[in-house]
Amino acid sequence: MPVSAAELQSDDAAQAFLAERHLASLTSIKMNGDLHVVPVAFVWVNEEHTIRIVTRAHSVKVKNADAGSPGVLSFVDRGRWMSLHGTLTVRREPDRIQDTLDRYAARNGPARETDAERVSLELIVDFARGRW
Repeated sequence: MPVSAAELQSDDAAQAFLAERHLASLTSIKMNGDLHVVPVAFVWVNEEHTIRIVTRAHSVKVKNADAGSPGVLSFVDRGRWMSLHGTLTVRREPDRIQDTLDRYAARNGPARETDAERVSLELIVDFARGRW
């Protein structure tokens, strides 16, 4: 049964699972209708109900987001799993990108590359499914 973003925000077990370091799969839809699935590292920003991903501005996932694709981020840890569904958006403001990089570094260690082509790809979560 789906859980709203607001319910997710107040669920202690969900918050604990989101706080753990996980790699995930991000699924978006290409303009030709094909699915695009790619592994990503991410950070959860609870107060915004948002997943943030540091990526290059010219990546396929960014192109898909710019074209209006919805997104799903999914990750698994043994019997626990979570899929976060929502709207993808691309933030290009330097201060937002730096904030995402800082959050990413605190969770995952420094990003491999922090060049000028970086953006903050964001999934604004509508609802979640899973067992956490």
